[in-house]
Amino acid sequence: MTKDWSADAQTMMADFNRDLQDEIAAMIPSMLETTEKAYARHLSEKELRDLLAWQTSETGKSVASKLPSITQEVIEAQLPLMKDMTPRIMRKMFERMCQRKACTPEQRDAMEKRLRT
Repeated sequence: MTKDWSADAQTMMADFNRDLQDEIAAMIPSMLETTEKAYARHLSEKELRDLLAWQTSETGKSVASKLPSITQEVIEAQLPLMKDMTPRIMRKMFERMCQRKACTPEQRDAMEKRLRT
């Protein structure tokens, strides 16, 4: 008798996702508290009231409803740019590190190999 590993994997992933959701839900009160404190530290009561008024206005609600689409579009446009830039940035950081740490030729070769993978 063979064991159906794909069914086991699906069950495990479903359990994992349920547990993850429970853990995130448990964090929400703390996350809200830290957010509240940050807003209170940086905004005056008038600014908070104005922000709330804007968010509950027709324009605020309209903008809020469009933000997910705008954010998604921006991310989709930026991901290829970031992907293209990453190797160059990594190489630049590697060069700076090697200059500061006086890398040996062997260390440079090892890092070059890691950068290529």
